[in-house]
Amino acid sequence: MVYKKLLLGMLVMVLAFGMSVVGCDNTTGSTITFLDGSTTSGRLTITGLPPEFNGRYIMADGGILDNGETIYFLAAAASIRMDGQAINGSRINNGQAALNVWAFEGGIISFYGDGFASFDVYISNSPSFPTDARLENFYVGDVEVTFQSGIASGAFIPDDGENGSGEENGSNDGITRIIVTGITENYSEGSILIVGNNLLTIAGGYFQVSNGSLTAAMQDENTISRPWMPWTVPWTGRGTFIIQLVFFGAVNDTIYFYTGGKSFEELGIDENTQGLIEQLPRFNVSEYVSTIPFDKFRMF
Repeated sequence: MVYKKLLLGMLVMVLAFGMSVVGCDNTTGSTITFLDGSTTSGRLTITGLPPEFNGRYIMADGGILDNGETIYFLAAAASIRMDGQAINGSRINNGQAALNVWAFEGGIISFYGDGFASFDVYISNSPSFPTDARLENFYVGDVEVTFQSGIASGAFIPDDGENGSGEENGSNDGITRIIVTGITENYSEGSILIVGNNLLTIAGGYFQVSNGSLTAAMQDENTISRPWMPWTVPWTGRGTFIIQLVFFGAVNDTIYFYTGGKSFEELGIDENTQGLIEQLPRFNVSEYVSTIPFDKFRMF
């Protein structure tokens, strides 16, 4: 939808820098870290969610609209941490979910307003959502509702394929996507890096592993100054590239390279010498969606 990038940007900005807190702990006087349902009158129920979403987690961001103009920015989730490090989604059961709603007005405040609102909906396999530009990768559709005293309910509208990167929907919007199938290891999330002939990373994408596969919407690496910062601009490149998989670990990450299914020994590559990356085979990214079996990668 047309509001998505604007609303996402506002939510990311608010959570990244932090805003005024809505209350204090009555016993200690310390600042509330997590905002949950006790801190707002706002409630949003989303119905009509597909059966495959059951057991997963949902959040939404949007705004109260007046003649097409957003007059209040809203966030809907189970809870939001005030230091910007976490948004916790609500669990989906029987095709629906109930979310708490907060407004942004000089801080994150209780929402109890009236009016028509449009939300972008995000789905994740885990309760915690990213609080940066990676959130866009979880976009799956919208919901439109009319609030009365902060309460509203509406049916889920799946993405029509015209907007957003949508890790879940795989829409044909021209953004280069890499899909890896047949993952048998117990990995949960990570990133794919596309490395050019000059051995510089030119694009990357965040992913979560679900049912043995992953999808990453690629983002332009050249728009960021440090590789650990989130990607923000979609990448639509084509060509032959080195493909690197990085699975995040609690202590150490696990790295794989695309080898066409061959071992480093079969490729004549000594893993302990310099110049390994230059000798790796390239993968031809020729379509907006490229699917690679996991057995075509080898752990480094």
